[in-house]
Amino acid sequence: MEIINVDSLEEVPENFTGVVKDRYVSDGAIFATLYYWKGMLHRVDGPAITYASGLTYWYFKGEKVTPQQLFEQLTVEQKEKAIWNLDEWK
Repeated sequence: MEIINVDSLEEVPENFTGVVKDRYVSDGAIFATLYYWKGMLHRVDGPAITYASGLTYWYFKGEKVTPQQLFEQLTVEQKEKAIWNLDEWK
């Protein structure tokens, strides 16, 4: 999976698929980690946005969801994979 570092989310390429590390401009520290699929926030095995503070947001195909709503959208195979990574689903 491609990983890019940006200083602004405006730098994320259109239709990007991969991980974006959004940095603080002043010190270069990572402010947030975001997962994209075809230009939309999307992740099936954890939160799509994780801030350095620990705050997380879950997205499925660009729509903000709860972990429970996301789990309902998954295929059986994806659910089995997610069960083995339970810490991400709290």
